[in-house]
Amino acid sequence: MNHYFSRMITALDVRETLGDQSDTFLNELTHHNFKRLRVFGSISILFFLVLFMFDVFKYGNGDAVYSSGYKILFFAHVSVLLLLTTAIALAWVRPVTRETASLSFHRRLISVTLFAGLVNMVVITIGDVLINGSMAAYLGTIFSFASIFLLTHTLCIWLLFSGVTFMNIGLIMVSIQFDQLLTIQMINSITFTIFALALSRITFYYQLREFKARMVIEEKSNEIETRNRELQSAMANIKTLSGLLPICAHCKKIRDDKGYWNQIESYIRDHSDAEFSHGICQDCLQKYYSDL
Repeated sequence: MNHYFSRMITALDVRETLGDQSDTFLNELTHHNFKRLRVFGSISILFFLVLFMFDVFKYGNGDAVYSSGYKILFFAHVSVLLLLTTAIALAWVRPVTRETASLSFHRRLISVTLFAGLVNMVVITIGDVLINGSMAAYLGTIFSFASIFLLTHTLCIWLLFSGVTFMNIGLIMVSIQFDQLLTIQMINSITFTIFALALSRITFYYQLREFKARMVIEEKSNEIETRNRELQSAMANIKTLSGLLPICAHCKKIRDDKGYWNQIESYIRDHSDAEFSHGICQDCLQKYYSDL
């Protein structure tokens, strides 16, 4: 088991593991994450629109008077809606394709959106803690990010470490301000962040392993295809004679499959790539042209 995890952690260094293919792998991650960001963001916009209407309903009933958590949720939900709307608009304006020359913009958009989204979810979680002590918003977000998006080692650690740091700072401030004991929430935030980190690394590792296997298969397929072309080219240039050839004992003509007798030169020329250049051997020269 320890050997398995050591291999997995070693594989997280993309540059060292893949070498020249690392840029191709990172570009693939950007393609996948960008498409998932558009889908995930669009669904989240609909979800937070419902929450926003629910917040308006709560304000109409005067629930915001009883807990400051409702005010925090209201403004945090508005902030998330603005963030997601901006990110989705930029994603549609600058779409990513397989032929995209530079993906730096898309990488930055993904990183900034995930970071800003996680910070907003920390604020929403603070509001939920004030209302009912729930950590569901933060925990759901980190596990969604870990399972949906293929995050590099650096981005994943930076993102989750920032999230759990902000989360615990917020919980400490709430604990001091409202004199609430939030030790369980702090322990849960740290524990489940570690689990989310492990889940994200496992997902990333299997994506990396699948890419390496696909590259090996593609390389072998290209080698086989190249060898097949070379073999076909060689076979196209080879014509051989085999089997029994009926040949006249006197004139040396050869009988073909249709029963016709052909000059030996014509027969060999038609059934191979050989060409004849006539000359006179020494014996025939002395026999027929001795006077020369």
